[in-house]
Amino acid sequence: MGTANKDIKKLYGLSAGQCNICKKSLFDADVHIGEMAHVIAKSLNGPRGKNIDKSVRDSYQNLILLCANHHKEVDQNPNKYTVELLHKIKAEHESGVRLKLSKKEVNAYAPVLKEVFSYMGFTKMVTYFEDFPDFFNIEFLTPYDVFSEFARTNPHIYPFSDLALQEKIDNFINPYVDVINFFQSGYQTNVEYIGHYRETNNASIYKLNKHDLPYEYTQKALSQYRKDIESMISAYYELVKYIRSNFESVF
Repeated sequence: MGTANKDIKKLYGLSAGQCNICKKSLFDADVHIGEMAHVIAKSLNGPRGKNIDKSVRDSYQNLILLCANHHKEVDQNPNKYTVELLHKIKAEHESGVRLKLSKKEVNAYAPVLKEVFSYMGFTKMVTYFEDFPDFFNIEFLTPYDVFSEFARTNPHIYPFSDLALQEKIDNFINPYVDVINFFQSGYQTNVEYIGHYRETNNASIYKLNKHDLPYEYTQKALSQYRKDIESMISAYYELVKYIRSNFESVF
């Protein structure tokens, strides 16, 4: 039973096509020169040989990607290159590959995030928070419009593959949309529609319409609205904190 194609792809992919010991690239003019060494030998008499399940013997779990020189060295020195040491070498190499890819991803995202949040006026949003729920500044809608357009026109990068970043964005956007929906909606009576907010002398500022809305409805609606506002503000600061920690040039 040979090694399955999926295991070969996984081994080369997670190792970035490099020898796990010397880090040499194992591709030469589009020809791979790597060797898949068994951590536990295929036979009992081989290096580090012992009984293991046949389904594991040729799997990704029991293989390590090496150059020809290190494959030979590893098998000729089983006392030095123990099962535990080879697993450690493999794990550390793959972890290093993931870290390098992560840093490249961070470098790629930083200019995108900087431009998007700049157009959104993201850092200025905090100036509107203190007015909720009694007042709503119409300019609070602009960041959402900008971000929605970015998401619509950039399907090749959004949602972001950085799962932590995407989760924090979602945690902010979802209650942000709920807050906007409350502002834009209202209460329908038998004879008229009453908006949650009404205009003021300032064209940019709307005031919560407490006096015209039914009391019981207002209390119930405001209870959920305040929760949405709290969730949005909390998520906003969590997102800012994450971006400042991982994408220093954005803010």
